[in-house]
Amino acid sequence: MTASTGDLVVDGLIGSISDGREPELQAEVESSWQRAEDDLLLAADVHGVAPALARYTREHDVATAEARRLLEAARTRQLMRQLSITAEIAPAGNALTESGIDWVVLKGPAVASTLWPSPEMREYHDLDLLIRPDRFSDAIDVLQSAGYRLLDQNWPLISRQFRGELSFLSPRGVVLDVHWSAVNLAALRSRLRWSMNGLLARRRTVAMGSVSAPTLDPVDTLLHLAYHAAHSGAHRLLWLKDVQLATHAVHDQGSTILERAQSARLELILSVVLDRVSALFRDDTVSAVAESLPRSPWRRLVRRRDIATGPLRPFATGGTHRGLFMSTRTTGTTSVIASLGEARVKLQRGRRSDNAVTPERNPLHEVVHDDDARANFLQRVGRSENFRVR
Repeated sequence: MTASTGDLVVDGLIGSISDGREPELQAEVESSWQRAEDDLLLAADVHGVAPALARYTREHDVATAEARRLLEAARTRQLMRQLSITAEIAPAGNALTESGIDWVVLKGPAVASTLWPSPEMREYHDLDLLIRPDRFSDAIDVLQSAGYRLLDQNWPLISRQFRGELSFLSPRGVVLDVHWSAVNLAALRSRLRWSMNGLLARRRTVAMGSVSAPTLDPVDTLLHLAYHAAHSGAHRLLWLKDVQLATHAVHDQGSTILERAQSARLELILSVVLDRVSALFRDDTVSAVAESLPRSPWRRLVRRRDIATGPLRPFATGGTHRGLFMSTRTTGTTSVIASLGEARVKLQRGRRSDNAVTPERNPLHEVVHDDDARANFLQRVGRSENFRVR
């Protein structure tokens, strides 16, 4: 795929998953299909928007019969995942509730049900739950007693990394990521003041498929989706569309957004993501919310890179400067330090690479029994809401 084709593909995807676009962009999208259908299908899979694109091709005569068949197959797979994952909410949630443990659903079915025009448009593959940190140890015991198998059992590594989540496999084969923090990376978590108990206290109950379940309130949803997008690299349309939809849902609550972002020390992370979403979707509503956030040299740097290259435009080469987003911290200085550290790690990996292909394995899944490491980890989790200002 050439760079120019990559630009065309991304423009086509953006138009296809955007609502109410102007007529000239509609023509641009149709042109993309005619000139680069194979690349569009590949990009849709990479960006996680194939189910959304399937809906678009049902409403617009822009794709070949084979393309529509492939996209409908992707939509059907998502519908099947959706049914199995939402069916898992009740047994897991009931087990926790019966033990007096507060919980909410993060991302996935919650976002699909509350933000997207139709739930099957939003691709997801597992179920994420957030638990009160001081009840996390109890939650592990409750879920294991209910038949959920703990996948992460390398306790020395878990303790050393001080991870914000542990993964389980349900009796019905669904992967369940159980979080005690929305932030998995300990180094970043220590610089934030993001109260998980506060998120849980503001939870709301919404319909997710055939069940009703608690999730984050709308402003907290925006903050969490922006954080997740940034520290995943902000390079997939799925995540950026999440943020756009979440922003529209709360665009009239600017003071609350700013207050909570500042309280959690998330304002820089939120601002760089909103800047990219605004530029990518040409969205004045998102731009207005972004402009209400503080400016900083780091934010200007990231924004200038997007202006210079176009958000996501170097699709063919993968040059979406995702490292800048993943390195964004609470201040420009800490972001620069994190960026330099990321560059050093990449350099070291490159030097060690011998181009050998080895199967990936998750070291967290290795069974390493260490009662002291397990106890140390869970004790630290229980004390995690005692913030320190840094």
